[in-house]
Amino acid sequence: MVLFCRTQNRLRNSVNSFLIANLAFGDMLMGIYLLLIGIIDYRYRGVYFIHDSDWRRSSLCQFAGFLSTLSSELSVFTLTIITLDRFLRIIFPLKFKRFRMTNARIVMLITWLATVVIAGLPLLEIEYFHNFYGRSGVCLSLHITHQRPTGWEYSVFVFLVLNFISFFFIAVAYVWMFVVAKRTRSALKSADIRLSSTMAKRIMLIVMTDFWCWMPIIALGVVSLNGVELPPQVRKFRIFKRNET
Repeated sequence: MVLFCRTQNRLRNSVNSFLIANLAFGDMLMGIYLLLIGIIDYRYRGVYFIHDSDWRRSSLCQFAGFLSTLSSELSVFTLTIITLDRFLRIIFPLKFKRFRMTNARIVMLITWLATVVIAGLPLLEIEYFHNFYGRSGVCLSLHITHQRPTGWEYSVFVFLVLNFISFFFIAVAYVWMFVVAKRTRSALKSADIRLSSTMAKRIMLIVMTDFWCWMPIIALGVVSLNGVELPPQVRKFRIFKRNET
């Protein structure tokens, strides 16, 4: 029995490590995107206004936009999967089978394919996505403006609707988990329950960092969709120092 429990703990930890590794890789892609934007910033500093149009239409800008979207959506979806795994394990420990490595690999493969399609679709030669990633100097497709350029519905669906649904589920799931954990803590003092509670707290810290990053963006997007014109400092992404002389 002890050997069985230890085997289950090792399997559980390997699944957690696998999911968190995918989350870390998604965040690393954002680091690559930021490094690329930083290099372009350094290269065009002081003369960016000359190269603005060419840069935003370049293949490199499109690739940077692809990376940023792939990274953000992969992180959000992976956080949702981690939360779902933890939620089912704590709330329904007997009704659902544990998330095994084979299942985790299949789910993450589907997640990767879905995020690549979501991020890559605007790169196709479709008039609807005309210069989708080149609408800002940092090649982001976030829609936080009252204007309605072509492709704005897709941006709203990806960055506002999908992300809001994901984070709403994450918030509800963690509140539910901690309420249940608090009720059962006095009745169940086993090492497995303590381990699950500790792991849930650690993962929650990872989840909350992304949650507080995205919720302000979602809020700004909702406000802009209601016709509110946001100040230029908020709705424009400017990291390049333009030469006004």
